[in-house]
Amino acid sequence: MVTSSSRLNYTSSRDVTNTDAESGEKLAELTQKLDIKNIRVLKKIEQLVNIVLPLCADYEPEIEHQVRHSLTLFSWCCYCANDGAPPLEFVTNLGYDIWRLGEEKEEDEEKKLWKNLVSSYEYQRTDELDLVLAEAVKTGYIEEEKFKNEASKKNEKIRASKSEGSFSETWKLYHDSFDDNEEEVIAKLYESFKKNVRNITPTNLNGTVRLFRELGEEGKASEIIDFYIQQRKAEKELFNMREINFFGDIRDEEIVNKFNGMYQA
Repeated sequence: MVTSSSRLNYTSSRDVTNTDAESGEKLAELTQKLDIKNIRVLKKIEQLVNIVLPLCADYEPEIEHQVRHSLTLFSWCCYCANDGAPPLEFVTNLGYDIWRLGEEKEEDEEKKLWKNLVSSYEYQRTDELDLVLAEAVKTGYIEEEKFKNEASKKNEKIRASKSEGSFSETWKLYHDSFDDNEEEVIAKLYESFKKNVRNITPTNLNGTVRLFRELGEEGKASEIIDFYIQQRKAEKELFNMREINFFGDIRDEEIVNKFNGMYQA
């Protein structure tokens, strides 16, 4: 029976699904970075990771990495305090109020050591998804609904970043090439724009329209403006020129007129 919480069984390895070789290697690398040698702790990490990873099937690979990376660190903090690990609360506060903790010199030196340990593990700050994972380490179960909610939000940010990066890479065809490749630039920018439209800013829309016009593609310039508006029409504030064009970067007259029309409709 599937419930909103997946109970962890640390006492029996028979209920644990073995990870594949690649996943096992990745987890081994992480535990070795922290020099975790306690078999009991290693088994707890493995069991917890094996329970959470199946929840990541529809997400980007970065979510899986965060699950392994954070659960390993949090488990180390929770179970290896006597072996030099920082308290779990210290790590979960990273990025929030950690800089306001403690004023005594000895305490500062200890925290400085902990921060160096965490930094060498390439952990920088705790986000909302990490807090759900930390709670799983402390309580012994993962709240699936909370996990999926935070993982989905993080996943959207990752996809948006990749989408913007993909569009930026296409722009390099124009900026970094001295070849006579106008047709290639137009075709790839056009397709990349349509593919990534949900994550393209109005300023980048303006830049793309301007390029198309400079290359004599007036029809495509108008087409992508209309396509952009159609795909993003539910985001009313996106068309508020007073807010989005504070620095005056959006100058294309057709964009300005159509955005104003959408916002005033």
